[in-house]
Amino acid sequence: MVIVHARDGQATSSLSADLRPTGDLAITDVHAERDAEYVYTIRAAAVPRLCELLDVEVGELISGLERLLAPHGMTAGTAWRTWLKAHDVPYELTIR
Repeated sequence: MVIVHARDGQATSSLSADLRPTGDLAITDVHAERDAEYVYTIRAAAVPRLCELLDVEVGELISGLERLLAPHGMTAGTAWRTWLKAHDVPYELTIR
């Protein structure tokens, strides 16, 4: 589900969230002009901590992420990475 889509002149940015059947959360950050995707994976074991930090239940996780990140627009991906580090939430980063 797309949680942030922003456009600034020619540049576009899109952040999508996917809560997988395994319980892992994947946040995909796409910047069209970079021709790359940054995928942040939070493993299922860390999802409860993420929910606690966002003060949401698992079923509201995507909405909570949208509230957190949408105000950042084009810089939502950077804000996400900074937030994860600031709160010591473990994640794996894959660049495609």
